[in-house]
Amino acid sequence: MSAELASTSLLDHVAETGFRASVITTYSCYFPFYEEVVLRRLMAAGCTHNVLMVDATRCAEAFAIEELRPRRAGRDYTLIPVKVGGAFHPKLFLRFGKSKGSLLVGSHNMTLSGFGLNDEVTNVFRLDGAALRAGGAPFRQALDYLAGFVPANLPDVVESFEGVKLGVPWLDGPLGTGPQDRQLLTEASAGPDLWSQVAPLIPKDVTSAFIGGPFFDPALALVRRLQREVRPKRLVIGIDPESVEIDPVEAAKLEGVEWVNIASVPAIPQRREGASRYLHAKLFWFAGKQEELLVTGSANPSVAAFFAAPGARNAEAVVADRRKGAAELLGMEALLGAPAVTRWSHARRRSPHRGHREEPRRRYAQGAPAGARRARRRSDAARGAAEADGEGHLRLGRRGAHDAAPSGDRGRCGPGGRPGSGIARAFGCRAEVLGATHEEPRER
Repeated sequence: MSAELASTSLLDHVAETGFRASVITTYSCYFPFYEEVVLRRLMAAGCTHNVLMVDATRCAEAFAIEELRPRRAGRDYTLIPVKVGGAFHPKLFLRFGKSKGSLLVGSHNMTLSGFGLNDEVTNVFRLDGAALRAGGAPFRQALDYLAGFVPANLPDVVESFEGVKLGVPWLDGPLGTGPQDRQLLTEASAGPDLWSQVAPLIPKDVTSAFIGGPFFDPALALVRRLQREVRPKRLVIGIDPESVEIDPVEAAKLEGVEWVNIASVPAIPQRREGASRYLHAKLFWFAGKQEELLVTGSANPSVAAFFAAPGARNAEAVVADRRKGAAELLGMEALLGAPAVTRWSHARRRSPHRGHREEPRRRYAQGAPAGARRARRRSDAARGAAEADGEGHLRLGRRGAHDAAPSGDRGRCGPGGRPGSGIARAFGCRAEVLGATHEEPRER
């Protein structure tokens, strides 16, 4: 097992060469970061066919604020807003090359915070050489899962999504299942919920269980169900009391739970001095006498993520890892031994009207663009526009919603607005783009 599981840089992954196409999914997106940093690095590395899938409501809110709108969508990449009953919440990063593949499954959104500032957990799958067909099943599974969210009534969008397979021969034909001790689990509005997929993998006679996350459902129904059905002899729940979304009154009612403060636990290697320590990772660990199960990815400890009714649940993606030592690499010993939570004064309750949806809260620092707060109040109108076609897809022309990229960046576009190689060049982070005008949204 590689030590990469313990510490990895997402931006280093973005700059890796050998891929021609990518598909990235996110709940919230800071489009200036994607377009000016991630997309440019992808294209500079030769990855010129790129698809970005974003929760439709979050995308509509970005369109309502001029400074946050996508500028290059429909021309330099394909943007697909996705509407589901709950939230479109998976965090997948797929890349395909002629002789290699990469799949990241994690808790990170497509934001500056998600890629470099928050405490996040990301699973890395890699394929090359003889392993391409032997271990390709999770890649096809992820791609087939996402294809279900692509609007069939928009042929250009369908063509662009299907185009990620071009020049990737190993995706055709039979693929091996790969090791069964590390599985990709996905959830959509229909079909099996996430809990029904995770529960059969949990070891029998669980001696210790750990839950960590930033957002809990108001009644703590997921925790209560876990206690009732799994019956762990010891249950530890790790939170950051300064930022967690939880009802402290409900938390106090739970019996047999050890609440621990895991802010900055364990220490993240190579973290920049003074960087944010916002806990955004979601993890579940179950240990029996002989086996263990680690579940990480996009799913919060909530009903919406695990077992809401069809049509109301989130879309999620997690990895169920039964490899011995996986949790140890994540610092499970330090998490279990974290200091006890002594106060709940900063814990925030969910607003009752939000139900099971995980709505973000945007903040604008001093010096934010003029009109940003006013535009935020207009987001309901933009949300309605995004849902006007009944599917929640913003219709972008071949030239995109805007044509504002610098003239030097404009490359030739292929069919369906896909970019050619003319704009595949490196570009550094610009302070005016990545200034203090945007924070990681709070998912709820």
